[in-house]
Amino acid sequence: MKIALYTKRNDFFMAMLALWLTRAGHQTTEINRDKWAGQGLDADLVFVHGIRSDIIDAHAGKPVFVVESGYFQRVNTIAEKQSGHYQISYGRLNNPPAFECPSDRFDSLGITVDKAVRKKGYALLIGQVPGDSALGGIDQTDYLLSKAAEYEATGFDVKYRPHPRGGVDLPGYPALPGSLDEALDGAGIAVMYNSTTGFEALRKGIAVDCAPCAAYYELAGEKCPVIADRKAFFARSAYGQWRIDETAQAVDFILNKWLPTL
Repeated sequence: MKIALYTKRNDFFMAMLALWLTRAGHQTTEINRDKWAGQGLDADLVFVHGIRSDIIDAHAGKPVFVVESGYFQRVNTIAEKQSGHYQISYGRLNNPPAFECPSDRFDSLGITVDKAVRKKGYALLIGQVPGDSALGGIDQTDYLLSKAAEYEATGFDVKYRPHPRGGVDLPGYPALPGSLDEALDGAGIAVMYNSTTGFEALRKGIAVDCAPCAAYYELAGEKCPVIADRKAFFARSAYGQWRIDETAQAVDFILNKWLPTL
């Protein structure tokens, strides 16, 4: 099989994927996505680091996997590149395996999931870093203000927590002080466009309102799903994220479990 990998500069994760794909007997070609000339490569399977719809469109009809920061214990800083998780997502950002997966990978993270479901509390608006690729180019200020009006009209108290690494001001809603855990502790529903905070809210038994592009959209709604449904989703998500030292297992899972389902 011919496999194209569109990489970033100094992209060790993609380099390791290429290594294990080659060792599995496939022909791999690596190309710096930022120097790409616009012509799709002759490939049966494609990996691209980051949201590049132009590259995805150039390979229409072929399976494309997108690499980005993971869902749990993700890569957020340069120091976390070795120990953190990268997501591998089919066709777009935030699209983990659609089929049932065992719970072993999620269980190994040591993350607890609250059985109880939160029934009361304020509507917590969650901001994202301006320019976050997960926003897909939308104006999050307009989105969150619209949601604030919607929840206030139904009797909710509305509070706002901007992203700590560069939030946007939300007129009329001062930023909540304290940690994310403290902000979530009083929330009855967490409202965001497409933030990984949604995973944390669901873990705590808090309902989530989000855009359809969010990975956890299937769990969104006025009521938080029961723990069995949340755990099943988290198990699938854990098979959609991998560390650099797990790339051999990632390749085996993608080629032998994920790809045949597409």
